[in-house]
This record gives sequence, structure tokens and C-alpha cells, in this order.
Amino acid sequence: TSGNIGVVTTESGKVVIRTLYRSCYDSKKQYVVDRNRRLARLLGAEGAILPMCSVYLRTVLLFAPCFLLNHILTAFVRNDGNPKLAMAAMLADHIGYLFFPQALWMRCVGRLAFPIFAFQVAEGWYRTHDRRRYFLRLALCGLLSEIPFDLAIGGQLIDPGYQNVLWTFCIAAAALWAMEALQRQLQIPLPPAALCAGAAGYLLGEALQSDYFGPGVLTVLVFALCRQWHIGRLPELAAMLVINGWLLPSADMTLWGVTLPVELLATAALLPLWLYRGRQGSHSPVLQGIWYAFYPAHLLLLWWLARSIGI
Repeated sequence: TSGNIGVVTTESGKVVIRTLYRSCYDSKKQYVVDRNRRLARLLGAEGAILPMCSVYLRTVLLFAPCFLLNHILTAFVRNDGNPKLAMAAMLADHIGYLFFPQALWMRCVGRLAFPIFAFQVAEGWYRTHDRRRYFLRLALCGLLSEIPFDLAIGGQLIDPGYQNVLWTFCIAAAALWAMEALQRQLQIPLPPAALCAGAAGYLLGEALQSDYFGPGVLTVLVFALCRQWHIGRLPELAAMLVINGWLLPSADMTLWGVTLPVELLATAALLPLWLYRGRQGSHSPVLQGIWYAFYPAHLLLLWWLARSIGI
């Protein structure tokens, strides 16, 4: 402290600030060292081991938040049958749509849902032992979800102009099936087969007016192709930017003075998806039934709540 006072009396104001800052920095550093040593003693370190243990603890504590974040996200996105993060984002999106239409942040959170579900459909397509049953499960869930979707989103029992997202996934699964059939039966290489199947799926999604339309079908195909080709993350990022920033219709938001489409936030879903390591977790028939039932059940519940309070 006396050294700092001597500098204050003999140096310029600029040096005074630097010296005082260094003094504060040193005191904070000493506090961290003392705290680490107390923690090390609590864990049983003593003697010559204590300084080394303090250094190791400082490193562990520095990276602990990263490890915790990694485990949290991988717990949400760890297999194709346990889409908890996507379900939470979808629930927030639909609550915002029905009850808080001015809360843009809820719709922004909801943009994470579709890419994660699309990724899981692509993963499920290649992991399933029976693709026919997988497709029929998607179609059956789409059929059972149509009336709840029309009631909650369209406000009427039957809305022929807008279909639920399960039909988008059915179209994407059919496009994947067609792509493989073109390769296997007609010996067409993967790029032109993918182009033909993707174009047909896009047009069918637009014609059926299923949720996320043709670009939603393309999203599933992008994840499937990147999985097959092992071409890394950059093509996925580029495709998501094009699909969500250009192809999908979207409301606008202003961020730091720049107007951007809200759907562009769906690109952020790549962050948890890139943490996926291909490990398949619990996928019993009961759990699968719960995941499939969540979509129509939460739509019915939200519609009933909205009707009960007169929205």
C-alpha cells in the first residue's frame, strides 16, 4: 500500500489509475487464492500439496460453467426419442401465440423447436428398425393432432387451409424414402436423387399448407444429407440461414438497429444439436407414446384454457 501512495505522489494521473487498478487486481487475486486454499483444506489438502491443489482448483472452477452448460444441453438433446428442449420451446411458443401475442420473446424462444424436431425426425428415420411403422406413427399422430391444431391455432374445428407440423414430417419422411428408392432401384447418384426428392417434397409441403410448408421439409432433408455425407457443420449453418432467413415467411424484429426475420433465430438451435453425440437414451414404448401424445394434448389444453378465459 505504501508503494502505491509513493507512486500517487510522484507520477502522473494516468499512472496513478494504473497503479490503483493493479492494487485492486492484486487484492482480488489474493482473495481468490485464499478462497481456493480454504476449499482445498476443506477437501483434505495440506502441506506441500496445498499450493498445487489451489492451482488445480482455480482451473477446474474456471471451466466448471462450460462443463455444466454442456451437460445441461446434452441432457436435453441426447437422443431422437427424448425431445425435452424442443417440447419446452414449442410450449412457450404456443403460450405466447394464444395468450401473450405482444410477448415477442416467447415467439423467439419457440423458433428453437422446429429445427430440433426436424433433426430428430431425420435421426429417427435412420435409426428405426421398421421405416413403414415409423412413417405410420407420424401419420397417425398427424391425424390425431389435426383437430386440436385447428382448434388452438385456427380457432375452428376443421381448417383445410393450414395443417399441423406432423404432416410436414410425413412429407419429409416420404421424400427420404423416395430419395433412397431412386438410388437403389434406378441407380441415381445421391445428389440428383436428393434434388428430385427435395423438390417434390417442397412442392407437396407448399400445396398441402402444412406447418413450416416446403422449407420445413427441406430442413429435415438437410439434416439427413449432412448426416449421410459427414460434411461438417458449415453446410448445416448455411442451409439454416437460407431456409429461415429467406425461404420461410416470417415477422420482422429490430436488433441493434438492424431489421431481421424472427425465423432467423431458429439457426440458434444448431448449438444444442451440435452437442449431440449419437448416444441413444431411453426409448421405451411408454416414453415414445408420451412424446407423441404431448403435441395434441398440449394444444387441446391450451385451447381449453383460452376458451375458458374468453380469448
